[in-house]
Amino acid sequence: MGGVDGRSLHFLVNVGSAGYHPAAWLDPELAPESFISLDHYRRVAAVAERGLLDGLLFPDIPVQQPGIARGPAATLDPILLTSALAVSTERVGLIPTATSTLNLPYNLARRILSLDHVSGGRAGWNVVTTFEPNAARNFGIEHLPERDERYRRAGEYVELTKKLWDSWEDDALIGDQASARFADPDKVHAVDHRGEFFTVAGPLNVTRSPQGRPVLVQAGSSAQGKAFAAAHAEAIYATQFGLGPAQQFAREIRSAAAADGRDPAQIRILPGLVPVVAGTTAEASGKFDILQSRLHPDSAPVRALARWLGCPDEDLDLDAPLPEQLSTLPENRVGPQGFFASLTR
Repeated sequence: MGGVDGRSLHFLVNVGSAGYHPAAWLDPELAPESFISLDHYRRVAAVAERGLLDGLLFPDIPVQQPGIARGPAATLDPILLTSALAVSTERVGLIPTATSTLNLPYNLARRILSLDHVSGGRAGWNVVTTFEPNAARNFGIEHLPERDERYRRAGEYVELTKKLWDSWEDDALIGDQASARFADPDKVHAVDHRGEFFTVAGPLNVTRSPQGRPVLVQAGSSAQGKAFAAAHAEAIYATQFGLGPAQQFAREIRSAAAADGRDPAQIRILPGLVPVVAGTTAEASGKFDILQSRLHPDSAPVRALARWLGCPDEDLDLDAPLPEQLSTLPENRVGPQGFFASLTR
């Protein structure tokens, strides 16, 4: 898409459940079970493709989230879902989220590369390290490693994954039926990786990506997340609020990328936006007011606000001033990097 000064703008759609707003599923025109309906996601993909958007990003935390009493806090497996969507789409990118903490590298590298082949070279991978302890317990991990270790592990994981994706050279596949020569074994290489966290022989049993490699996407905003993104990501989903913090974030990323020997101009930074689409501002405001009016007092955002404030649910009256003990909050719990950042991790 065209942008200012001849630069290109890129847009992804963050496809979470039945809609980003927690009251979206209450729209009478939307079936309440849409979040498990392939037809729902096909419609989303068709709109994105028709609008010339670049890709669909599917978030994921492999644990049942609280709040299911008031909303569809559940998701389909994003790799399986994007594989299904590859059949009904032609151009839009397909970017599932998968964690480097709870998946084995060989298996995930194979699944993402398989999606890339199925989609004709349209796959990406949103790399996350998982901060949710209950998700870890679903995989037999009683305690998640500290953030530094998770990101150190993720760095090795991504480098190993790229080695696996590169284990077939571009021209390794011959496909000569007349001479019954399928591939050149000398151009398919073991990786023989032995690192701090992983030991993997390789090679991958899937041929090289139609696009060279699937696209790497990342969304962390911590110091470790920014360093990881600068070293590995090709697209970064950013959650800064305000022009100043966004510009500072971009400067930090591009400076760190250059220090790592990467071309900073090749990294796409995509600020998060939550648009309400209508013909006029007044119509958009009206739509948003309707969404807000459907929020139940027990819905997840209201309860998340109470948790962030350190206030028992029953003590938080939405129509009253904050309790006296909460009138002064610590500095690190105010502003856009506090509550809002905690909701968008």
